[in-house]
Order: sequence, then structure tokens, then C-alpha cells
Amino acid sequence: MNSNINWIDPSNTSAVLDGQSYSYNALSAEAQLLNVSSVTGSQFMDIVILHELAHFSSTIGNPDNATVEQQLWNDCVKN
Repeated sequence: MNSNINWIDPSNTSAVLDGQSYSYNALSAEAQLLNVSSVTGSQFMDIVILHELAHFSSTIGNPDNATVEQQLWNDCVKN
């Protein structure tokens, strides 16, 4: 999937999958990945930054792994 996050409204992000355009709900998808009921826009921005920083410093593992993303959420973002 290719997308450019709509930072104003991440729940309405344009994406392309297999050549077809559609609207992608980034907040809902992130909540599902994290196995939580919801993610706010602010929390989403925080987890994206942490995810990208984790690529730079792989001390906790590959952030593309859902378990690592969940660890970032639990340790750094979850209220």
C-alpha cells in the first residue's frame, strides 16, 4: 500500500492499493495494529515519530513488527 498521511485528518488518508485509489483510515488501522480501542491524532503522530526513530536505532527491534510497535505504544504513548 502506498499512502501519504493526511495529517489534518488521518482518518481520511488517500491511498493506492494494487493500482486502485481509496480512502484509508490511518487512526483505525493503527488502533487495530496496536490492539487498542482507539488512537487519537496526537497519539498517532507520536507513534509515527517513535516508529521512524526506532528504524534509526534498532535497539528494541524492527518497528515494522507489530510487537515492537505495541512496545513503543505501551512504553511511550499510552496514557
